[in-house]
Amino acid sequence: MYNFTSNCFAEITRFTKNCITERGYPVEEHSVTTNDGYINSMFRIPHGKRKQSNDDISRPPVLLCHGLTCSCTGTTFSRKHVKWNPEINKDEYWNFSWHEIAIYDLPAFVDYILEKTGFDKLFFIGHSQGATVYAAFVSRRPEYNQKVALCCLLGPPIIFENTNGFRIKFVSNLIIPLMETLHNFLGLPIYELPFIGLARFLGLYSKPNTMSHTFLQSLLFFLAGNSNYDQTSKLDFTKFCYTTPNAGSMRQIYHYSQIMRNNRFAEYDYGLEENMKVYGSPDPPLYDLSKVVSPVALFYSRNDMYTDHRDMAKLEQLLGNVVYKHEVAMETFNHLDFLAGNDSIFLLYRHISKIMKKYI
Repeated sequence: MYNFTSNCFAEITRFTKNCITERGYPVEEHSVTTNDGYINSMFRIPHGKRKQSNDDISRPPVLLCHGLTCSCTGTTFSRKHVKWNPEINKDEYWNFSWHEIAIYDLPAFVDYILEKTGFDKLFFIGHSQGATVYAAFVSRRPEYNQKVALCCLLGPPIIFENTNGFRIKFVSNLIIPLMETLHNFLGLPIYELPFIGLARFLGLYSKPNTMSHTFLQSLLFFLAGNSNYDQTSKLDFTKFCYTTPNAGSMRQIYHYSQIMRNNRFAEYDYGLEENMKVYGSPDPPLYDLSKVVSPVALFYSRNDMYTDHRDMAKLEQLLGNVVYKHEVAMETFNHLDFLAGNDSIFLLYRHISKIMKKYI
């Protein structure tokens, strides 16, 4: 089977650039090396369709941070390290969760962008894991508050006190602990998220309305939330699967499972003995969300299985400076629709643009 993770960087990079240029936008590719040695790619749209890069109009930069299996360390775009090979040095390379993305990747991205653009601040938009890592990032590195003009968190999976649907319980309380047991106690190494290559193969090469195609779509919506498909009827599923789902570390999933099961937005739990070595306490420390004092805008929906409206109310209280909160005005709008919804431009993106303009 075609290796979607190791052998197709140039092909997927070309596809991503083409998606941008075909819509009339310029695009640049940049590489950023983090303090822990990972080499990540970023794609930049330097200006609009009809504008020149050297005109006098000020354009504050915007950093878009995507969700799990979309675009982060370990994916096809960012699968390099100064020392380790993800196929050979698996113990070392895949030893990260979204905590490391928060404390190493995001500071490197922010500093790089501000240096390249000459601005003092940027806008941050994070969807799903992108929202999670921002909260962890600024709570651990509060000095970066002054570098963010406004942060927009879309469907932020941070508080799980009321987010307790069957699928959440099934994945976090059964499947993930089982995989942890296989890895930690039986010695079966599970480093990368399993079956990603197979899922993308089915998405790319199975024909519409076939059993494999329908199965993959159903699995996607099982993970994203209930849908009547009204918001994804225009989604080109083949193109979508060209880059997503992508690779990731199992530790990212383990970390999410921990905060879901324990109702604690905390650092990675290594177990009692290792926690004492790493943290000096039996439990991992909580992320102090009150330290997130840069302006924050929250966007969520009632049908998103990872965010309950009551948890959004608590998150608003815990964060240090929520300036705007928006519930998407559609009952069936789910976690995937933030990215691919037919009506997202009207239900969501225009609201994001409107609040951002107040902070330029």
